[in-house]
Amino acid sequence: MVGGAAVAVPAIVLTATSPALAESVPSAPVTVTVSANPSSVATGRSTTISGNVSGGAANGAGQSVVLSSSDANVTLARTTLTTDASGNFSTTATVSESAESGTASITATSGGVSAATAVSYAAEAVTSVSISVNPSMVPPDSATSVSGTVSGASGALPGRKVNLSSSDGSVIFSDESPVTDGSGNYSTDAIILASSPAQFVTFTASSGGRSASTTLEVTSPG
Repeated sequence: MVGGAAVAVPAIVLTATSPALAESVPSAPVTVTVSANPSSVATGRSTTISGNVSGGAANGAGQSVVLSSSDANVTLARTTLTTDASGNFSTTATVSESAESGTASITATSGGVSAATAVSYAAEAVTSVSISVNPSMVPPDSATSVSGTVSGASGALPGRKVNLSSSDGSVIFSDESPVTDGSGNYSTDAIILASSPAQFVTFTASSGGRSASTTLEVTSPG
């Protein structure tokens, strides 16, 4: 102190603040959707199964999806899929050609969450049957090819049984009840016995309450 009053020096207080810890934001709950388009199909036909996964850590992208069908008549092209960047997934389901009618539940599961959609199916009504022979003129003790198509309103019908008959017992079929293939076509052979006389023989094909006929000419031997 030199010749005067003491000078007061204010105290300097330093305060240190720890940065606040960032709080983690919980992920949104996982949501799964699934649908069939169309939801009703004819036997032997397919439908598209699609859906979406949202929420979770990746918001649905790259997630595993497990699909199942409650009905053995409805087969899934794939049962395990991975969602795309938008969380979408898609595959097909096909109804057996031999099925009659019913409803399948298709379930999609991802992240412990499931959703289901229904696929109903029924045998489509037959609207037309065709039949032809090639060649249409043969001698006894020979054969000709018999073929045709079974169709419905939506087109050719696979897996349909066709009943064939002949107007004469001297002409027989190698298969009297062929089944249409995936394109709705059937074929078999007609065998003309050696004892068959020269004649015109009518062949008839029937399926689903519809029928059609054609004629085979059996020529004289020699």
